[in-house]
Amino acid sequence: AGRRAYARGDVSAAVNLLGRAVELLSDTPERLELKLQLAEALRLAGELARAEAVLSESLKEAIARGDRRLKAHALVDGLLLKSLVDPEFETEVLMNAAADTVSVLEGFGDDLGLSKAWRGIAEVHLTKCRWGPTAEALERALTHAERSGDANEVTIALPLLANALFWGPTPAETGLRRVAEIRDQAAGNRSVEASVLCVAGAFEAMRGDFD
Repeated sequence: AGRRAYARGDVSAAVNLLGRAVELLSDTPERLELKLQLAEALRLAGELARAEAVLSESLKEAIARGDRRLKAHALVDGLLLKSLVDPEFETEVLMNAAADTVSVLEGFGDDLGLSKAWRGIAEVHLTKCRWGPTAEALERALTHAERSGDANEVTIALPLLANALFWGPTPAETGLRRVAEIRDQAAGNRSVEASVLCVAGAFEAMRGDFD
């Protein structure tokens, strides 16, 4: 239920339900994976300190379990959060960790983790205003998100990609076609649809259709 709430953009319900699910589960890999989803919902809900605490706990648990896959997940998630909230954060730390994570998780065939890693790489490019490479990395992130079957990860990637397409070198006509596809994928998630519509409007203005 928490995952469905997150997928439809109801982050308040997602935080509540995922938090309750984590409390009910015993110390298992499933619980650890669920904690990572809870942290993402907390971030979107603006509960950044709590999200950071959950990610820190998750990283320690993954290391203690000797779970390289979930360690990579927790590390990249934690660094992604730091890149958004810590003014002293060095983006190359995220770039290096994300690149290492891609190498690790390709061996596991972990599409969800690979999507997160490519989002991390996109975030570094975005911070440096390299919008073309940002969009390319997000396209790769979205491909892995779709392969993973994780609706939450797809939901995260879609508006980021739409935004990167607008700010980058994408021609307006090409951008409008791609944004229309993104909007179709987001059907049912009002938050994502609203964000993508803003980008579509900007592309329309770019080609002179101000109305």
